[in-house]
Amino acid sequence: MLRNNALLPPPGPVLAAYSGGADSTALLRWALECGLDVTAAHYNHGLRAQADDDEDYCRHFCLSLGVPFVSEKGVVARRGKGLEDEARRRRYDFLQRAAKERLILTAHTADDNAETILLNLIRGTGPQGLGIPRHRGNIFRPLLRVTRHEVLEYLREHGLEHLDDLSNGDPAFARNRLRRDALPCLRELNPRAVANIARAASLIQEDDALLTALAESEPMTPENLLRLPKPIASRVVRRECARYGLAPTQAHTDAVLALCASPNPHASANLPGGIKAARRYNGIELTGKERETPEYTLRAEPAEAAGRREPNVFYVSRESVKGRLSVRPRKPGDSFAPHGRNGTKSLKKLFIDDKIPKCERAFVPVVEDETGIVAVGGFGIAGRCAVVSGLPVLRITVEGWGGWVKT
Repeated sequence: MLRNNALLPPPGPVLAAYSGGADSTALLRWALECGLDVTAAHYNHGLRAQADDDEDYCRHFCLSLGVPFVSEKGVVARRGKGLEDEARRRRYDFLQRAAKERLILTAHTADDNAETILLNLIRGTGPQGLGIPRHRGNIFRPLLRVTRHEVLEYLREHGLEHLDDLSNGDPAFARNRLRRDALPCLRELNPRAVANIARAASLIQEDDALLTALAESEPMTPENLLRLPKPIASRVVRRECARYGLAPTQAHTDAVLALCASPNPHASANLPGGIKAARRYNGIELTGKERETPEYTLRAEPAEAAGRREPNVFYVSRESVKGRLSVRPRKPGDSFAPHGRNGTKSLKKLFIDDKIPKCERAFVPVVEDETGIVAVGGFGIAGRCAVVSGLPVLRITVEGWGGWVKT
């Protein structure tokens, strides 16, 4: 059944995380059976007295299979609460460094998935925390639909031995207690409990993906958030929080939504990480932590004529551009004479007059040549760069910025 339920990764060389345990041993043997170009990667956490012996075992096992083997020994300083998280972080850091251009395979099974779902439900997760993703970034999990019972059957079928991690029986860890006490009880109620839990989570994740896509283009203004169904409005809030590296709880999301209905035009709510959400310009502004400035890419190419106006695309007279083009954030003292508007204004004044959220202003791209500003994201081109009928046109695109939501 393992062969039927395992999922082939995309083509190319792979790095398989290999601890020597049952799941990773089955993963490594299955990868070879499928003809994958696989290298095994073992991280020695140094947490147990036999950790070095386990590493030697893994090295020799890979040698017997003709599989290239890489390893690293680390020191996990934390003990007790937080140990698992630090060990996981160090392990994945090693895998990313060892992978280079290769896809990383991990041996998470359907049982791991069910345990994660139940643990996260107990902790109060929403749909985003239900289950282990099959594919995230350069990490792929081929055994996510395979049960641990099927893994053990596969190992017996091939006469393969494996290491036993004694820490898996330590009741100090919540996952181990769940594995020892809760899952056997659920299997008694229904032998397909693990598969059914994973299936339900998968259906919820599909619904979540759809709702998240619907929220993607919605502006975060009080009027709009009050209009939207709450499942979509909540995702709009989480989308904006994610830009600051935040993962708000439902309570935090509800607090932001409550701002929209507040009669106080300056109402605010505290979010994790010292971030504050506040009413501004009839919009919701997040403040208190600097957002990382993205690196914009500038592309300039000839065009036959001026096209549809977009916040990050500008059509200028090619003859008006002097020297090299570049893109940067605004600087103090920047002034701009937009085409179609009267006179020159400071960018600060333009942003205020157009009610650009304060938290967005540092991220508005400014395109300039060697004589001054050519264009400003969302405001168009400088008057001196206007397209002239019959003269060559240059299309300038700032990649990595799609505009802001005006409120």
